[in-house]
Amino acid sequence: MNSLNSNNGIYFAEEAEQWLRRRLENNPDRFMLCDTNTQLHCLPHFEKIFGKTDPGHLIVMPAGEAHKQLETAEEIWRQLQLSGARRDSLLMNLGGGVVCDIGGFVAATWKRGIPFIHIPTTLMAQTDAAIGGKCALNFGGIKNQIGLIRQPEAVCILPDFLKSLPQQEIHAGYAEMLKHGIIADAGLFRTLLKGDSRVPPNTALIRRSVGIKMDFVQQDTEDRNVRKALNFGHSIGHLLEALSDGRLSHGEAVAQGMRAETRIAYDQGIINRDDFLEIESALHLIYGDFPKLSCSREEIGKLLAADKKCDSRSLNFSLPECIGKVRTDCPVSTEEVWNALQTIG
Repeated sequence: MNSLNSNNGIYFAEEAEQWLRRRLENNPDRFMLCDTNTQLHCLPHFEKIFGKTDPGHLIVMPAGEAHKQLETAEEIWRQLQLSGARRDSLLMNLGGGVVCDIGGFVAATWKRGIPFIHIPTTLMAQTDAAIGGKCALNFGGIKNQIGLIRQPEAVCILPDFLKSLPQQEIHAGYAEMLKHGIIADAGLFRTLLKGDSRVPPNTALIRRSVGIKMDFVQQDTEDRNVRKALNFGHSIGHLLEALSDGRLSHGEAVAQGMRAETRIAYDQGIINRDDFLEIESALHLIYGDFPKLSCSREEIGKLLAADKKCDSRSLNFSLPECIGKVRTDCPVSTEEVWNALQTIG
């Protein structure tokens, strides 16, 4: 059941509610994973629609990127074991990107794999983290070092969850939607620029963003070729996350990463000046000045070398050719990254 179906396994709004009701009627042995935030703000809404969760089958992890670690996975496995989770038990992941990442990893590895469903509650998760089957843990201070690709049985997107989010969470998730526009849909990018990055976008725009990601995923499920386009902004974004010690959210870091990587694309002659300036000015206006970094070239080199997108020969970036098109496997040197970081305001 862990495969993409004719609907891509992604359901929205009323369709998602209907699908979930049918699925839960057929699988009474189900577990709910959430974090302390979604337990407080999202679980009551879920239970209002679908009924109370068995307290013995509710697993609550601490909220935050700092807990996307092996120790958290071990504790979830322990609770599944104590509660008698079987091969046919269902794990529902109710939360943002961290919950979906760790929940998918736990489900994919428990008894060699049990079915799981993502119910993403943040804009970041609804448009990116819950889509495509990547499941990973952080290790040794580096993001997503231990992981695998396993498709959820379904992703159920309930837009009402976005109403519970603070503005900064919407603002962070907006970055991934802007990224989808830059790499594949200039019209989406420019439509998003007309909106407010702190207000939940309408379902039609979320569908459009999800559709772009799924187009890449379906062509390259294992992330070996064209799916790498989705990495735009993330090589330097992950670097900024590590250097900020949690002060930058993932979305904010990716937005600034896109600015730096677009600068590299311009310096390499990949993107023309007009498109470079349009991306740069738009992201600067929405996400503010580039963060001040206290680090050396050597530290940046080590962090970039640890990135999972680096191979034995070079750093490989996905860089925009124009608004709406991206080029993958672009060799980039540490010196080029350093120069880009010094020139962005």
